[in-house]
Amino acid sequence: MDQKTHLKLGWIFAIGSWTTMIIIVGILAFMLSPGKWPETGIFFDGFFNQTYWPQLLIKTSFMFAIASVYAIVIATTIIFSTERIREMIRKPDIFGTLMYSNQIIAKDLPAKGVKAD
Repeated sequence: MDQKTHLKLGWIFAIGSWTTMIIIVGILAFMLSPGKWPETGIFFDGFFNQTYWPQLLIKTSFMFAIASVYAIVIATTIIFSTERIREMIRKPDIFGTLMYSNQIIAKDLPAKGVKAD
């Protein structure tokens, strides 16, 4: 599959999934509180009730958060080889300047030979 078709398929899947979430959130919102539906009997009064929009906003935000974490993991895997990732996990001091450069030593650690600043 070429890249353009793959991207189109991904967008179709994403929009279809979000549309499914819209329907499911509407059903769950109705089950949580039917809104004005018992008085009016109108479908949209039950579907788009007072709990619908907050639920949709929270679930959409959570969806983007999960997708962002997944994208970061995939991008990291593409940038770094598996062996490099394994090495970073085993030896965190590879990133010594990033991880330890801004630490302030507050007391002496005689066992490590560290003196307080």
